[in-house]
Amino acid sequence: MIRTESLVDALGASAVRMVTFVGAGGKTSAIERATREMSLLGRTVVATTTTLVGERLAACGAPVLADDGVDAVRAALSASGTAFLHAGRRSDGKYAGVPTELLDTLAALETADCILVEGDGARGLPIKMPASHEPVIPSATGLVVPVVGMDALERPIAEGSVHRADLFDSLNAGPVVVPGTIVSLLSSTSGGMKSVPASASVRPLLNKTGLPGGERADLIARSLLNSAPDALDRVVCGDVHRGGFRVFHRAGAPSAGQRSAKPVRS
Repeated sequence: MIRTESLVDALGASAVRMVTFVGAGGKTSAIERATREMSLLGRTVVATTTTLVGERLAACGAPVLADDGVDAVRAALSASGTAFLHAGRRSDGKYAGVPTELLDTLAALETADCILVEGDGARGLPIKMPASHEPVIPSATGLVVPVVGMDALERPIAEGSVHRADLFDSLNAGPVVVPGTIVSLLSSTSGGMKSVPASASVRPLLNKTGLPGGERADLIARSLLNSAPDALDRVVCGDVHRGGFRVFHRAGAPSAGQRSAKPVRS
């Protein structure tokens, strides 16, 4: 286990062209932090989504409409270094998701140093099971980050407490969220491993470790690395608002900062 103040370093994302965040409990906050950290390193960043998002993600960069194409993204990055790419704003104020084909094109053209994607929604809840239509992960994604808020522990598995409670039955979950629920979720091809591109690494983020229940994140991380597929080679525990991250990696694998996620296929 190592410690770092940088989320980008903790995830090993500094050289990854596209990172997609899925799950619940801090995706938008993680993208906000990663955008700031990348910007301080002098890297250009596109923050975007394949789902519906609100104002917070939109504040990550200069707004660019997907229909305006690659040249508009380049112009925004040249002017400010960061861009928020969306497919239009709805009457409820939310921004529509961008087609994955465009995001794959941006990655192939190396339009930005990094593209940070929010791949599904969670209605503000700390844990979720994905529905059949989600997450939506571009094929050029080199790193998938499933997020879980540690404040999910001891919550009843019921609507309004967790997202898509009826789908948790596939995990043989009990009446409340326990550490084993999170391990099963993140290691499942119906959960944290769902729709992951063949070339991508998977590195879960156990967020909000400063809240009650957060002290069990390290145990969850170790259990997860012992049970998950090889693509899941690292688990990050910490708090994206407060900073400070603990990085656990699979036995025999390089530590954070020594290995990037698998390269993107272009």
